[in-house]
Amino acid sequence: MHLSLSSILISILFATLLIVIFEFILDKTSLYKVFRVDFLLSFCVLLVVRLCLPVELINTKTIKAPHFLSVLYEFLHQDLLTYHGLYIDPWLIIIVVWTIGVAIKVSLLIYHQTHSSRIIEQLLEPVKFESSNKHSKFRHHTIPIYYLDFSGSPFVVGLLKPKIIIPKQLENSKYLDFILSHEVQHIRNHDLWSKAVVELVICLYWWFPPIYRFRTQFALVLEMYVDSQVERKIDRNDSDLVYAESLVEISKSISGGSKKKDSLLSLQFTIAEEHTLSRRIKFMFEDHRFKHTHLVSIIVIPLLLFLVTSIVVEPDISNAPNTKGTYRVYPKGNSKDYLLKKGKKYYLVIDGHIVGTVDNIKDPSVNKLKIREEKLSGK
Repeated sequence: MHLSLSSILISILFATLLIVIFEFILDKTSLYKVFRVDFLLSFCVLLVVRLCLPVELINTKTIKAPHFLSVLYEFLHQDLLTYHGLYIDPWLIIIVVWTIGVAIKVSLLIYHQTHSSRIIEQLLEPVKFESSNKHSKFRHHTIPIYYLDFSGSPFVVGLLKPKIIIPKQLENSKYLDFILSHEVQHIRNHDLWSKAVVELVICLYWWFPPIYRFRTQFALVLEMYVDSQVERKIDRNDSDLVYAESLVEISKSISGGSKKKDSLLSLQFTIAEEHTLSRRIKFMFEDHRFKHTHLVSIIVIPLLLFLVTSIVVEPDISNAPNTKGTYRVYPKGNSKDYLLKKGKKYYLVIDGHIVGTVDNIKDPSVNKLKIREEKLSGK
């Protein structure tokens, strides 16, 4: 694996393209017939993996870009000043600013999560909780359930010790089993951890605007996926209608009750916006959530990952002014490139011609070349 400016740029372009396509799919409910929830989730995984590993893999092929990338490369690597022997160029400045930004974003994330957890603990301290195994459907789980007087939707909090928080007005709802099933399924799927990974990716690419849109897309797909899992377990012919009614019941709780807000919880699961709820219900009524995506569509995912990592565009600097009089060595690809030993001296042979002497044969630029002791004529 090799990390380079070109591989980072290709990963960013790839991520932008995926996010745009993803938004198009989520906006067109007619496409749910082709791209179902398992495909959408795979889409998310593909994007996160690529952003976490913006590197050139062993299958990567290089395409030369002699124009725009060459200009960009030269600009980013031109020396601006020297400080105690350190050459400072625009690329180094970008890396420093990027790193500082990541450190700030991670620090803020940790602070907000710690602060949110402290507030939640204070709110829950005087509240009695019940165990999920009190309900017959969840007798194998011992997840604490709290009924709190707040304006919002049910959510899960706690990466290590998850808790379910339910609005007080839903405590006696006839849809309580569906609500609990939804939140328990989030815990089973380890969705809090998935959202935490996405938050860390956002910290890493804090300067990349589309990544913030992906956060919303990912949260929506997680909710739709859990909806499909829960509805699959409802033993009724009108399961889609009944479950949709439970979502509407939750949306009503957002506008009622106390004005306490849960906006501090950036890793929680909520239905905080009406258009999100509407899109989830539309997805359910398409009646495709129980079916798996066609095998051909699933194959597209790893194939797409293979393709986007198999090409990287590199600037062609072979004719740049600072490369005049230099040579490119191919240790494995050209049998006419090697080191020639004559007595105690070593000569560099490029394309069958002696181009100079080598003082240190262990230098990384030539140490992979084969050494020959036969005599050759010079140029």
